[in-house]
Amino acid sequence: MNQNQLSIVPVWIKVLSILYYLIATFFLFYGVVFVLGGTSQNILSETLDFEFPGATKFILIGTFLFVLGIAYFFIGRGLWKGQNWARIAVITFSVLGLILATISLVRGNIISILWLTVNIIIGGYLSFNDKVKVAFSS
Repeated sequence: MNQNQLSIVPVWIKVLSILYYLIATFFLFYGVVFVLGGTSQNILSETLDFEFPGATKFILIGTFLFVLGIAYFFIGRGLWKGQNWARIAVITFSVLGLILATISLVRGNIISILWLTVNIIIGGYLSFNDKVKVAFSS
C-alpha cells in the first residue's frame, strides 16, 4: 500500500487500530504476569514441598493472553495500514463478541448491553460503511 492509499484510511479506523494496540498491550502485560505467577508458584512448590493449586492454569492462561496480545497487535497494525484481512478479523471478533454478549445478557448480566452495542457499532461500521469498504478494497 503506497502513501496515497494510506491517507484514505478513515480516522475511525485509526482510532480502532489504536484501541487494538492498547488491548494488545493489556493482554501482553497480563500474559507475562500470569506466566511469571504460575512459574513462581511452581518454583515455590518445589522449594516448600507444597502444591499450589492452579499454577499450571496460570501458565496456560498467561500463554493464551500473550498469544492473543500478539494477534491484537498485528490486527491493530493491519487496520492502521488498511489491510483487508485485519478488517475481516475485527468483524469476526465483533460477531463472536455479539454472540457472547447476547448469551451473557440472557443470563442476566445487564452490563452486556454495553458490549452488545460496541460490537454492533464496530462490526456494522467495518461491514457496511462505504468509505471503509473503499479504504480496504486495495
